[in-house]
Amino acid sequence: MACIRLGGLVAVVAVALSAPAMADTGERLTAPSAFPVIAAENAFARRHQEISVKETFLEYSAPDGIALTKEGVKNIKEFIGTWPDSADAGFIKWWPTMAGIAQSGDLGFTTGPASYGGDKAYSEYFTVWKKQPDGNWKWLLDQGTKPRKLASETTTDVFTVPVSKVKRMKAKKAWAMLQDEDKALSVLPVADAKAAAHYAPEVRLLGYQAPAVNGIEAARTVLAGRAADLKTEHQGGGVSAAGDLGYTYGTANWSDDKGTAKQGFYLRVWQRRENGWLILVENVSPF
Repeated sequence: MACIRLGGLVAVVAVALSAPAMADTGERLTAPSAFPVIAAENAFARRHQEISVKETFLEYSAPDGIALTKEGVKNIKEFIGTWPDSADAGFIKWWPTMAGIAQSGDLGFTTGPASYGGDKAYSEYFTVWKKQPDGNWKWLLDQGTKPRKLASETTTDVFTVPVSKVKRMKAKKAWAMLQDEDKALSVLPVADAKAAAHYAPEVRLLGYQAPAVNGIEAARTVLAGRAADLKTEHQGGGVSAAGDLGYTYGTANWSDDKGTAKQGFYLRVWQRRENGWLILVENVSPF
């Protein structure tokens, strides 16, 4: 939502940390469910129908949340604080169509369609959520796709990724493993079969194309069609207390069909399975 929502929002309304965020607290749920993050996302969306974009995003962002910008990684509270005060309640409408949560119930994600200004533009949002010490959920990153004229999906069904069944792992060890996976992916040619092996069967790809692409077979086509010179550079991320769900982010650079240099970001949510860390959702978008 935020960065497109943040990036998309900035573009639509012309609104002008490298350290890993370890989620080291949180008890394992008897029957883990993504309901808490879905409920948080829906409450976030409803709240915006009552108050402005700026007020809503300040209210639901975590104190240690970040924004990925062309000028670098910024604290989200400080970044949103630079937005103008506007009477724009209800300017954005969005809802989740995919969600997941960690075994430990402390980290989750949602993604889905968003529309701006009464369906004048559309995008997909992608949000990473973290359970706070008081039990409430706040988002750490909200990085979506650039707005476009083409409408997003209209379904209101939510595909919930099953919680990983792997044995719990200490966050420090899991984070080290995930960083290695993320960095290894950055040096592989995008069309390399080894690169595609990092993606889960139910993966959703955002940003490099419109609209979202679901499933590994469709994703293979998109991955093969990406710029041959696409390079990503790892900057940070974090994992759940159970070491089964994590996220990574960084910069992305490539050339378009005309040879024009493009600069952007990537955000990935990963799940650790029996065969290792796999990407559930990936967004590669220009700033």
